[in-house]
Amino acid sequence: DLAVIVPSETTWDELEKIVKKGINNNVFNGCEVFDVYQGEHVQEGFKSVAFRIRMQDANSTMTDDAIEAQMANVRATLKKALPDLSFRE
Repeated sequence: DLAVIVPSETTWDELEKIVKKGINNNVFNGCEVFDVYQGEHVQEGFKSVAFRIRMQDANSTMTDDAIEAQMANVRATLKKALPDLSFRE
């Protein structure tokens, strides 16, 4: 799961395309939004979007290190594509 704060006009389609670019095609198994929030504790003009990324390697079991490497790449790809983006813990 990953939660980001993005400008309000950022669409889910845009975020999903960026996430797909950040994960190796052979392990990407989809992603879905489970929460969008605007209001208290989120800067005006921004929204918080939380989503789940599914990864599965058909050839082997994914280790924690392999998953973390993919997630680090997703974070870097998101930040490069959307400089105003910030991550929620």
